[in-house]
Amino acid sequence: MVILANLLITRAVWRGGTDPLAEELKKEGERYWIKVFHSPAEEFRLTDETLQRAALRELKDWDEPGDHRPFYLVATSPAAAEALAKLPLLLAAMKTRQSRLKYAAIGEDTAFHFWEALKPNDLGPERYRQILVPTVSGHFDKLADSILVRAKPGTMVGLLESAEDSNTLTQRLISGGVRVVRMPVYSRSVRELIDLPKDGTPWWVMVTSSLAAKGTLLELNRQKVDLQKVTFIGSVPAIGQTIQKQLPDAKWVTVEELTAHNILDRIAKA
Repeated sequence: MVILANLLITRAVWRGGTDPLAEELKKEGERYWIKVFHSPAEEFRLTDETLQRAALRELKDWDEPGDHRPFYLVATSPAAAEALAKLPLLLAAMKTRQSRLKYAAIGEDTAFHFWEALKPNDLGPERYRQILVPTVSGHFDKLADSILVRAKPGTMVGLLESAEDSNTLTQRLISGGVRVVRMPVYSRSVRELIDLPKDGTPWWVMVTSSLAAKGTLLELNRQKVDLQKVTFIGSVPAIGQTIQKQLPDAKWVTVEELTAHNILDRIAKA
């Protein structure tokens, strides 16, 4: 079979899990003469119980369930949203604050995952588009601005994040006058890239995390892939900007939504 392009999927997976999108891309890729490789840049796992209980204690110290002030629950990534659904103690703590809760997410994709995690637990708005997102998807400063412009004095913000996240968003919010509790709900670990074929076929690389972008570039370099001939693809322009900071001439293509059809059709038409 003639192959028009190779597509590398770097999207992370939960420990012991698979990526349904990667599986669908592999299945559908043949119809587009695109060969699909899946090599997660990172692996996720829930944080251990010690960290979870520490976050709950801090929440209890800083915020009473009966407080009348708003409480913004913020998903900083799709993985953070997915992790919340697996943590019954944290869900229970949020339910005691249900009447005060407002919801925010780092982007549209995260908002949808967040909504899907909340609804079965009788939390969240009626529609996922009611979840507050920044004007620029994936941009932490814009997310902070979106919250701060709406926040009342003393507003509490609970950040659902990874244990490895920096405190950049936290500091930005605190400097804006709100209270913040960091809630590390999952951890990330880096995985090495699989050995890639060197057959001269053009490479497309799907990147879905700014944090994983640098590691992906290093891994491609290690395998002597010519980065000038790689096209990076994803749904969050801010990730493309992160890649272009590391590699100024990098080619980046944005698709509106990460579906197998959108991705494969865009590559086939290039």
